[in-house]
Amino acid sequence: MKKTMLIIGSAVIMLFLGLVYAWSIFVAPLESEFGWTRDQTSLTFTICMSFFCIGILATAQLRKILKVPVIILINAIIILICFILTSRVQELCQLYVFYGVLCGFAVGCTYNCILSVVPLHFPKKVGFISGAMLFFYGIGGYVLGTVATKLMGIYDWRMTFISLGVVFLVIFAIFCFFVRPPEATETTTTANTASDNSGYTPGQMLRHPYFYLFFIWQLFVNSLGLALIGHAASIAKEIGVPGAALASALGVLTVCTGLGKFGFGVIYDLKGRTFTMFLASFFGLIGAIF
Repeated sequence: MKKTMLIIGSAVIMLFLGLVYAWSIFVAPLESEFGWTRDQTSLTFTICMSFFCIGILATAQLRKILKVPVIILINAIIILICFILTSRVQELCQLYVFYGVLCGFAVGCTYNCILSVVPLHFPKKVGFISGAMLFFYGIGGYVLGTVATKLMGIYDWRMTFISLGVVFLVIFAIFCFFVRPPEATETTTTANTASDNSGYTPGQMLRHPYFYLFFIWQLFVNSLGLALIGHAASIAKEIGVPGAALASALGVLTVCTGLGKFGFGVIYDLKGRTFTMFLASFFGLIGAIF
C-alpha cells in the first residue's frame, strides 16, 4: 500500500511540475498586454530552466537538513507565492525573477526529490520507474496547458496564474507525505543491487573525464528538447495554427516527450546505459534534420 501511494503521489506531483513545459502558452497574452518582444519573453524560459538545474543541485544539500516531504511542501508554497507575484508583474525584470528564478528553482528542487527517492524503492526497475515519473512530467504540459488555456478563456492570464498556484499548494500538501526514502534495510538492499554504483565523491566525479563527456552530451540533448518546448506554441502560431488549437499542438509535443522518456526508461532496463544513450542521440539527430 505504501508503494502504491508513493507511485500515485509522485506521479501527480510530477504531472503538475510539468506545467513548466507549457510556458509558451502564456507568451502571447504577456506580449499582447505589455508589448514585449519574443526575444524578451523567451529569456524567461531560459532563466527558468537554468534555475531549475540549480534547484536540482541544491536539493542534495537541502536533503541533509530537511526531510523530503518538507522540502516538497516548502517548494509548493514558493510556487504559490511565485505565481501570485507573476500575476501582478508590470516590468519584465519582475517576470524574470518571479517565474524564471524562483519558480524554476522550486520546480527543480521538487523534481529532484521525486527522481532521487522513488527509484530507490524499485532497484530492479530503475529505468521503468524513472521513465514512468518522467512520462507524467512530460504530459503535464499538455494536461495543465489545456486547463490554463481554458482558464484564460474564462478569466485572464493573471487569475489563471493565481488559480494554478493555489491548486499546486493543495495537491502537493496532500501527496508530499507519501514521498519518503526507503527504510534503512531497503536502502541497503538497493545499494547492493546497484552493482554499477562506483561510489564516487563529488570531487572524484569532477576529476573524471567521463563526467565532462556526459555533461556535454546532456547539454546538447536537453538544449534540443527545451528549445523546441519553450517555443512550441509560438512556432505553431507563426505557421498558422489557430489560437484554439495551440494547446493541442503543444500537447502532442509534450505527450510524445513523456512517452519518449518512459520508452527509453524501459530500454535502459533491457539494454543498458550505452545503447540507450546512443539511441536517444540518433533519434535527436533525425528529428533535428527533418
